[in-house]
Amino acid sequence: MIRVLLVLLVAVVGAISVPAKAADIRPDRCDCATDQIWENRAKGYRIGYVGYLYSIASRQIRKFRVDYAEGGGDPAKTYEVVGILKASGGDVLAAEKMVTWLPVETKYQTYFDDMLAVRDFFGRPLAGIPINYQMPPGATDSRGNPIGTYNAYDVVNTPAFSNRLEDYFNERRAEIMGQHVPGYIVDKLANLLQAIDKALTDGEILKVDITVAFTDGSKMELSMTAETNGDAKRKVGSGEDSNDNPILESIGPTSGGNYLVKPQDFDSFYQNMSRQGVQITRGSGTRILRYKCTWNGVKLSCSIE
Repeated sequence: MIRVLLVLLVAVVGAISVPAKAADIRPDRCDCATDQIWENRAKGYRIGYVGYLYSIASRQIRKFRVDYAEGGGDPAKTYEVVGILKASGGDVLAAEKMVTWLPVETKYQTYFDDMLAVRDFFGRPLAGIPINYQMPPGATDSRGNPIGTYNAYDVVNTPAFSNRLEDYFNERRAEIMGQHVPGYIVDKLANLLQAIDKALTDGEILKVDITVAFTDGSKMELSMTAETNGDAKRKVGSGEDSNDNPILESIGPTSGGNYLVKPQDFDSFYQNMSRQGVQITRGSGTRILRYKCTWNGVKLSCSIE
């Protein structure tokens, strides 16, 4: 199932060529279970305000305008009162307001319905859909680069490898499209990735977090978001080697600690640390080495315990 989900998401972003646009609306989330709660929530906005509320629980999005009650919902009367209030710096009580419910534009209703359908399919909010992907040993990109032989140290230590890893996911989208993914979900995800910021707030912006497991057991994370136009981007600082050591990409006070390094990672560990100016005692042999790294307030140094 995990493989299927990854295939779905990679294929979806492959269909996207239109960059995400600036938000048209910014609806507020409302835990509205009854009409009275919807009404009370809308009355909390200033008179003359036109906005949107949505509720995941009740599966609704509503558009409203806050009018002056004495005006009977007449926008002209409302705007007259708004002018008076602006001039005087005053406000009106909720009792002096009325809520006029307006039809929701089709495109916003569609975005909301798509969000619900995708949430239902994945069984979770859209803000952090986790995907685990096992890199095939023989994986190559379109230029024949052996992506399947990389590990997390390779990706961190060599910028070209990082770019190739991203390209691998971005180039092969159509090819790895799954056979058991509902087509209606593919279409809805594509729609959301292009315009999700138009109708969703409060943490519902679509974000797909991919954890790539390399053949040596090391790991790396990439993300797909509307902000990246659906492209996979490597998350700096997310790498772990085959023994779960964090692969440092910046050095500071929190970089100290013990690192248990396997023989297969000796050279890569040393290269990663030394290129960042870390003084390190190089290890050799076949056993796992424990490096104790200490921050002295200025720099990090590591030695074998």
